Amino acid sequence: MKACLYAGYQNNGWIWETLPGKSPAEMPIGGKSWARHAIDMCSLLEVTDVFIADCFFHPELKESLGDGAFWSTHIHYLPSTDVGCPRQLFEQHEGRLPDDDLLIFWGQVLPDLPDIRQLFDDMRPVPPQPDDMLPDGIYLLRDGALRQCFCPLLRMDSVKSYFDLNMRLLNAPGIYNLPGFSSDSSFGIGRNVITLFGCQLKTPLIVQDNSCIGRSTVIDGDVIIGSNVLIDDRSYVKRAVILGNTYIGRRMHIEDKIISGRTVIDVRSGAHVDLEDHFLVGDTADRGADRFSVAESVIALFLLIWLLPGYLLALAFKWLRKLPFFKYVFHIYPALPRVVTGNADLVRNGARSSDYVFRFSDQWILPQDDRYQDFADVYFRTHRSIRAILAVVTASLLKRMFILTEPKR
Repeated sequence: MKACLYAGYQNNGWIWETLPGKSPAEMPIGGKSWARHAIDMCSLLEVTDVFIADCFFHPELKESLGDGAFWSTHIHYLPSTDVGCPRQLFEQHEGRLPDDDLLIFWGQVLPDLPDIRQLFDDMRPVPPQPDDMLPDGIYLLRDGALRQCFCPLLRMDSVKSYFDLNMRLLNAPGIYNLPGFSSDSSFGIGRNVITLFGCQLKTPLIVQDNSCIGRSTVIDGDVIIGSNVLIDDRSYVKRAVILGNTYIGRRMHIEDKIISGRTVIDVRSGAHVDLEDHFLVGDTADRGADRFSVAESVIALFLLIWLLPGYLLALAFKWLRKLPFFKYVFHIYPALPRVVTGNADLVRNGARSSDYVFRFSDQWILPQDDRYQDFADVYFRTHRSIRAILAVVTASLLKRMFILTEPKR
């Protein structure tokens, strides 16, 4: 059996209105995209080939899902325009409908069943539709005839239904596999998650990869936090879906909201607003402002003078470079003049900075992976101050007196 996933167009108007630029197939439900949930179902049904058709196709979708090896299937991508039925879809790609049985997820729907094998228990012929406009649903094309799989469906055709669906899977996932690692089914945590001192976390809760929850922040249950999210200090979050790459400012109260970058959607009213004040909400890639370049230049000038004897000794005697401190000084010293002239950061200023001397993670004892360090740089950018810069520089230099490994660049 093969399968076709078509996110559709007719019931996705709320996405274009509130979250422009988001691909319907990639909209996260319980921390996983609609496409991933549908492919999970196909895998359980031993589908051999999955055709993903998206009238707003994003290359990131293909990069994320790959060729299907993870599910032991083959994924084929069909960028398409808006169509009304599967026949029109395959005609766009100069092909015909597969001869094999074809399971069709038509529109953003998912089966609501205790066992996915019950999907084919009640199948009924589909009567002719006006203008070939097939309603959203799950269908099976067999021997040239289209049949509808009659079963309860999970839908996301409005802001409220999308939010309710997230809360439903968070509290009762059923056959759906939600992301995260935990022995508690109501709590899933991803890789490289930072929870700072004084956090209070209540379930059900999902926190995805490379996210950070600030000091004394309360997560009061029914919350889904996407990847690369920073929730700053002393905030309160309850019943919320926070999409990836989002910043929540300090002392914010978030309840019954969907937030993506600077877009805040109120679930109760359906209203949405794009906030201009990046200290409230925003994109984690653009946090903070460069207000400390003069201070960094002064500190770098002091380091140039103070570390000069050590650098000259390491330059003259190669054997000294085997000692951790001299090795570190020899490594960082040539970059300090660029900081003095304002052409480099003394401490990496966010994940986009490419020319720097120190980074926030240099002061840690244990090595961390690249994504974790990048997100720590975003956190530092948000909390940047002269005191924080001095702390990173001092801790990094003291650490390298005793540890042989160089910081990762």
